[in-house]
Amino acid sequence: MKESEYKDLRQRDEYIDSIDRLLERLGVEAEQNRKDALAKAGGKENLRRQYFAMLGYPLTTYVCDPNINVKTELPIAYDGMITTRYQLEVLPGFWLYGMLYEHKDSDRAKKNALIIAQHGGLGSPEIVGSLVNDSANYNHMVRRVIGEDRTVFAPQLLLWDRSVYEGKEYDRNAVDLRLRQFGGSITGLEVYCVMRCIDYFAGRDWIDGARVGMIGLSYGGMYTLYTAAADTRIKAALSSCWFNDRLEYKWPDWVFFNQANLFMDAEVGSLVLPRKLYVEIGTDDTLFDYRKAEADFERLRAYAEAEGRADSLRIKVFDGGHELDTAEDGIQFLLEGLG
Repeated sequence: MKESEYKDLRQRDEYIDSIDRLLERLGVEAEQNRKDALAKAGGKENLRRQYFAMLGYPLTTYVCDPNINVKTELPIAYDGMITTRYQLEVLPGFWLYGMLYEHKDSDRAKKNALIIAQHGGLGSPEIVGSLVNDSANYNHMVRRVIGEDRTVFAPQLLLWDRSVYEGKEYDRNAVDLRLRQFGGSITGLEVYCVMRCIDYFAGRDWIDGARVGMIGLSYGGMYTLYTAAADTRIKAALSSCWFNDRLEYKWPDWVFFNQANLFMDAEVGSLVLPRKLYVEIGTDDTLFDYRKAEADFERLRAYAEAEGRADSLRIKVFDGGHELDTAEDGIQFLLEGLG
């Protein structure tokens, strides 16, 4: 047979076309499947268990326990705040790092609200706390939510800038793939880690476990949305510059088994409701186009209205880029949600 007789077989093109048609059909069907999943779940807690299963180990093994081994360094006074480096043993032999920020006038004899402040890609607890780089696009996240009765903890996730920080190299996607081989994901692991941080701090006598909030930008916006969906102790959440259409934006560590049939961003957000949820995105965000999020915005609004709690949700498209909005709308909504 001559090469020309098998090199450009039309059957290969038809196979590719068949795959495209299949994915298009599955995408259309997924919209109805998500509605059916909500209807058939038999309650939000059953749906939350399905969400845990989607993200996988170790989230599926989570049990609240405030008895966590910690290692700390001496507190440092800095620009009206007291900062302390913490390491928490969230799993046996597994140490998570983060920064605790307390207002200089806070009183541990009184109960403080706890706010988790989550950095994004290439970020760190130091950057969100304005200790370095003047906080970059976080726009002084920690300083804007801390108060005399509000303590902030900023965990370090596997997202720091390897070109800036010395130490070991890492490959986030490779870690994610390894975890998936064991029934988990990097997202499941890091949501679990944040929940274990809440376990520890909410168990301290100077923290009010009934007043827990979370705020995050970019990847931090993802973890804010995903952790608030998982942990009902979070009474108010502000997710900045993340919420969008996951069929459009699907980095490897943002994709999960059967996700499109169960939990796109709007459905994850529905697990936060009727607790307070604020979602924002900039008109000039170069990573996420707000126009591609509009259908998910509408679904999320519909979920809030179906629960009779439209007041529990705020969605804002603000004039700005990939940054925490400099206006105070979202911060005020978050703090009011903590009571």
